Amino acid sequence: MNKMNILKYFSLSLFLAAAIVFTGCSKSDDGNDGNDKVEVADYAKNIVGTWEMEGLSISLADKKTSAKYNVEVKLDAISGSKISMNGKELDEKMLKGLGFKLLVDDFPVQRLQFDKDHKMTSYEYDGGWKAGDDKPTYDIKNGVLTIISSDNISMKILSMERNSCIFDVPAFMEEMMKDYKLTEMFDVKSAKLKMKRIG
Repeated sequence: MNKMNILKYFSLSLFLAAAIVFTGCSKSDDGNDGNDKVEVADYAKNIVGTWEMEGLSISLADKKTSAKYNVEVKLDAISGSKISMNGKELDEKMLKGLGFKLLVDDFPVQRLQFDKDHKMTSYEYDGGWKAGDDKPTYDIKNGVLTIISSDNISMKILSMERNSCIFDVPAFMEEMMKDYKLTEMFDVKSAKLKMKRIG
């Protein structure tokens, strides 16, 4: 899995930052559910298995007004992904009205299979699950997952339960926002990628 496969999820979320300019949404709170918490020392054992990307949570602050915006992308390979900003769902018609051409297919869902021997396989849904060509390896040290491939990716594990995991990914978000000059307008307060165990 290369860096671009993960970064495309963030680039698809960037249009939401631009949509903030055109909408007046108020801040919403995000919930936290937790059980079966895994200790940091056991992250490497617990990650073995197959995980599916479930969603992105991005918190942005307007540099001029200090207004805060929460962007949520819920990824679903079968019934389609959903986008909301400050609790208000944004549909394709609304996004087209803002000048964005977005389809449900623009949010592909990825699965990551972590093997005991530190090998990893990525799968993307395109009418069925298809394995990627690359064969990266991975390692977990001090609560950080590092995926080693042509582009190394490191993500801090914010929390891990037996069947869910949340990664801290603000650096990816900021990198993609720079390409669109959105960092001139917004600060990334947080960016999280949530995954669920499916096998």
